[in-house]
Amino acid sequence: LLTQKPLIQWGLWLFGVQILVSYLTAILEMYKRFTAALFAPLNALLPLLFLLVLGKTAGVLSLMYGFVAANVIQLLVFAGVMQKELGWKWTLHRTWPGAVFFKNLLSNTTIEAVVLLSGCLPLYLLSGLSAGLVSALNYAKQLSDSATEVFTLRLANVAKIELTEHAALEDRAAFNTAYVRTHHFLCFLLAPLAVFSIFFAPEIITLFFKRGAFNTQDVAHASAFLRPLLGVMFLTAPVHMQHNLVAAQRKWKEFLPYALISVVLFIGALPFTMRYWGAFAYPYTLLATTVIGLGLNALFFQKYLPWAALRTSWTDSARLVSLNIIALLPTAVYAWFIGGKNPWIQVIGGGVIFLTALGALTRYSGDLSRALRLGR
Repeated sequence: LLTQKPLIQWGLWLFGVQILVSYLTAILEMYKRFTAALFAPLNALLPLLFLLVLGKTAGVLSLMYGFVAANVIQLLVFAGVMQKELGWKWTLHRTWPGAVFFKNLLSNTTIEAVVLLSGCLPLYLLSGLSAGLVSALNYAKQLSDSATEVFTLRLANVAKIELTEHAALEDRAAFNTAYVRTHHFLCFLLAPLAVFSIFFAPEIITLFFKRGAFNTQDVAHASAFLRPLLGVMFLTAPVHMQHNLVAAQRKWKEFLPYALISVVLFIGALPFTMRYWGAFAYPYTLLATTVIGLGLNALFFQKYLPWAALRTSWTDSARLVSLNIIALLPTAVYAWFIGGKNPWIQVIGGGVIFLTALGALTRYSGDLSRALRLGR
């Protein structure tokens, strides 16, 4: 820790700047300025650039320089856009959001704090095991979380604005239409990623990470973590969309106990499951408690928002997953009997067959045309 003190200090600066960038991004999205998302690639490009230029002298710290620089640029650009296009005045004003705002804020913050704890607990427990297992988990989480960052969070944030507008007008029909449309589009994107990547997990891990000291055993460990985490990745989409329904209808206070049960269950169960089944029990415990959480959400909506179109959204999800599994069958035949040992040939050849079969199936079912309508 002492030798890495500069890295920790710059990490704290990054933490502070990221909060401000997230806040300004949320404001711009509320005003339908979605171009803020165009600056997200800076978070990958600048760290890479700083690493190439300063890597030999600054080492890993050069990456942190890049992350901080990317967020500072976004902060300045977003602030300028808010001042120029939205007439934002950077002066203090005495205001009172209201009691309901603070009650919802307290409920939401409580949920996020418990979720944060549940995210730290696995790393704490794994730190007592092999360092290689921690690395394998981190690699697997990078892959599974990337789809959530790129697709789920972006689309869910945009959808929340439309849902809030319909909720304010008390237009339940339009509210349900917007919810089902976005939910279907998210599942249409994520189901192929989940199903295909679960099948080709070792090959994908090999392509991304197998070099240097990352050996065949590390590939096996990372694949074992990745497969259930991809299931969690897919289920995260309905979780976020259902949270959008709660936020739009301003029901955070009522939703608090339902949201906490599954997270507390995960925190309580994880030490026991890892004790008896080892490190790889973590992603399966997370997957199981996520499913339980969605079941609890269904009870909440049945009680407080019975008119919400949850059943339609789940029918869409089940159909899309089924179509993806059917499309995987010819891909599996190719991988087992034709593809050979080369991971590039396996993934690319299998991907072409999978997408061709899936395109035909979704076109026949009508899911392709539904997704393309929203995509435009």
